[in-house]
Amino acid sequence: MKHTPLIISLSMSLLLLTACGSSNTNVTPATSDTAANPPLTNTANPPPTNNAPLTPGATVNAFYAAWLTYSGNPLTDHIYSVSPYITASLRQSLDAQAQSPSGLDPVLCAQTKPSALTTSLVSGTDGGLDSIDVTEIFGASTTVVRVGGALEGDVWKINTIECAK
Repeated sequence: MKHTPLIISLSMSLLLLTACGSSNTNVTPATSDTAANPPLTNTANPPPTNNAPLTPGATVNAFYAAWLTYSGNPLTDHIYSVSPYITASLRQSLDAQAQSPSGLDPVLCAQTKPSALTTSLVSGTDGGLDSIDVTEIFGASTTVVRVGGALEGDVWKINTIECAK
């Protein structure tokens, strides 16, 4: 419970930043102590506070903020299972990967958390839908992860996460 205000605060800050029209957003993960993990509730991925759907960038930022600030292992602890930002198809894929972890985090496409990340909109790359490139910063090196989306009604949700090959 100690991390819940931090997660909500970080997620809300990210939502406000992306709502202001920034096409590139920086996210720096918070450090955490060894306190117990927060419970699996929607506080890790708070739903939007109004009825307007989030932009693709805001959706990706909110999902990655929750993933990066989680103090445990977000894959094996299944924090994505309560996320309003991903499709059922991606949830099933992450469930399968959690059953046989390879050591590579399938959301970060890395073994460790980056020191920071940026997101960039890639217009109309996924069948006319926008995709997001997530550039993860690891000291002097970077990794780019392509995040694809699908519309559920009028809501853009994360449907694919493609690691660079």
